[in-house]
Amino acid sequence: IDETRTTCSFPPTSAGKRRLLAEAGAALAQELPTERARRYRPARRGGRLDLRRVWRAAGRSGGDVLSLQWRRRPRRPRRVLMLVDVSGSLRQSSGDALRLAHALVRAVPRREVYTFGTRLTRVTKQLAKPDVDAALAGLAEVVLDVNGGTRIGAALEEFLGDARRAAAARDALVVIVSDGLERGDPAALAAAVQRLGRLAHRVV
Repeated sequence: IDETRTTCSFPPTSAGKRRLLAEAGAALAQELPTERARRYRPARRGGRLDLRRVWRAAGRSGGDVLSLQWRRRPRRPRRVLMLVDVSGSLRQSSGDALRLAHALVRAVPRREVYTFGTRLTRVTKQLAKPDVDAALAGLAEVVLDVNGGTRIGAALEEFLGDARRAAAARDALVVIVSDGLERGDPAALAAAVQRLGRLAHRVV
C-alpha cells in the first residue's frame, strides 16, 4: 500500500558541505573499529615465527641462522554496512545521509551501502564515483522509492534473507540511518534488528 516509484533528485552540494565531507572521509579512515586480518603478513617482531623465511635466509648465509623472521595478522578496518532510509519522513535529511555514504564508500575499502523505503536497493557502485553530485545523480537510475512509505522490517528481512548480502553484515559495523517510523509490522522489525545485531560486530 506504500509502494511508490519516485526517483531521487538532490540540489548541488555546497562548497562548505564538500569540505565537511572531505574531513568526514579522513576521519572515517582513522576512527573506524579494526579487526585482525585473516592472513598472516611478514612482520618485524612478534606474532608467529616464519620458518620458511628463516630457512631461506639461512640458505643464503651458508646455513647459519643470523636472524629470526616473524609474521603476524595485521589490523585492518572492519567492514562497514550502511543502510539509508530514503522515505518521505526523512525528505529533508536523506540527501546529506547519502553524501555521508559517498564519503564512506570513497574512504573505506570494505563497505556496502543500501537504501530502503518501500524496497531495498544496493547503491555502493553508484556512490563509488569520485564526485559526490555525480554519484547522487547516478542514484536516480536505481533508487525508485524516494519520499514514499517506510518498510524497515521488510527491508531488513529481505537483506538478511539473501546469504550473499547477509555476509556483508557479519562482524561488520552496521549503521542504520532512519527515524524508525515503521509502516509495517513492528514485531518483524524488532526480530530483524535482533538478528542483525547477532550477526554484526555492532549496530548503530
